[in-house]
Amino acid sequence: MTEQPKASYELTKAANEATSFQDLRETVLKGLAAEGVIVRSRTDEFNNQVNPNYQPEPLAPAVPQAPAKQTSVRVIYPHLNDRFEIYGASETELDEKERQIRAMFGSAR
Repeated sequence: MTEQPKASYELTKAANEATSFQDLRETVLKGLAAEGVIVRSRTDEFNNQVNPNYQPEPLAPAVPQAPAKQTSVRVIYPHLNDRFEIYGASETELDEKERQIRAMFGSAR
C-alpha cells in the first residue's frame, strides 16, 4: 500500500477557489504536477501518470514516541461516541489530560 500525498496549503486553497469541475480538475492536476506527484501527458489530457520517482514525506507516528515512559493508559468517551485513548506516565497525568479533553467538549465527569 502506498502513502497518499499530503495536499499543500497552496493546492488546497486553489482547489477551494475553483468555480467548476473543470477548473477544480485542472487546478489539482497543475498542483500535483508542480509538486512532482504526477507527470502530465502532452498528447492526452486524461493520460496522466504517477511519477515513479516521487517520494512522499513520511507521516508522523500516531502512537507516543517513548511508550516506555507512557505506562498508564485510559479510554474515555467525553461526548457520544467520541473515543479517546490517552497515555501518560501516571494516573495524575491521565486525570489532567482527561480534564482537558472533557473541557473541550464542555462535559464534566
